[in-house]
Amino acid sequence: MGPFGGVTLDSVGNLYGTTFIGGNQGCPLPNGNGCGTIYKLDKTGKETMLYRWKANSPSEYDPFAGLVRDQQGNLYGATEYGGNFNCGGGTGCGTIFKLDTRGKLTVLHTFNDGNDGAYPRYRLFMDGQGDLYGANVSGTLFEITP
Repeated sequence: MGPFGGVTLDSVGNLYGTTFIGGNQGCPLPNGNGCGTIYKLDKTGKETMLYRWKANSPSEYDPFAGLVRDQQGNLYGATEYGGNFNCGGGTGCGTIFKLDTRGKLTVLHTFNDGNDGAYPRYRLFMDGQGDLYGANVSGTLFEITP
């Protein structure tokens, strides 16, 4: 529910993407309709949920920006909210995350609305060395080295 950020493709034709709502219910935004998911859609149309954000997650929720994939199959993306809940009036200012091939999610960066800005809503780009680049709603450009 709520796919927004586009999809990424692997070498065998599977699609990977995010939904910014859906999954587990009870998130404060948007309107308690779920915290978001990461999914895989294979060539036959079978959908697999790879990750579901949980209500009141201490680290992140609302993946709005879609995903990028490295050569090892790890997925990287951004959540618009979560992270530092002292930021953004209690909603958090967003995070950059990695979902590894075993399904473990790791937060790589938490935004604080300082020099790093806030609310990463746009798709990330990955260079040949695996560094991530992006922009957030506050107009800040950033680089993250996983």
